Amino acid sequence: MRILLLEDDHLLRKHISKFLELKGNYVESYEDGEELLDQVNFYDLDFFIFDINVPNYDGFEILEYIKGKNIKTPIIFISAMVGIAEITKAFNLGCSDYLKKPF
Repeated sequence: MRILLLEDDHLLRKHISKFLELKGNYVESYEDGEELLDQVNFYDLDFFIFDINVPNYDGFEILEYIKGKNIKTPIIFISAMVGIAEITKAFNLGCSDYLKKPF
């Protein structure tokens, strides 16, 4: 499976990537939303994992962009934002699931 990971915490991004790669997945990871938008071909990936609070374009903005392109790839948010408003917004935008940090 080809997974796109957006996480600005270097250590967490490294550990998530390593775990997923050990399970046989290919992981393309980024720490910045703008860099991700500039470099990623979303159509070549099978699954997205996004943090919300990342530099430049946040996870919500990236999800809106993806949905605007009619891309149906599943997305999970991982975030320390645990308020009902943020979680509701994520699901209203079209995320598949939401994991609260720490997990």
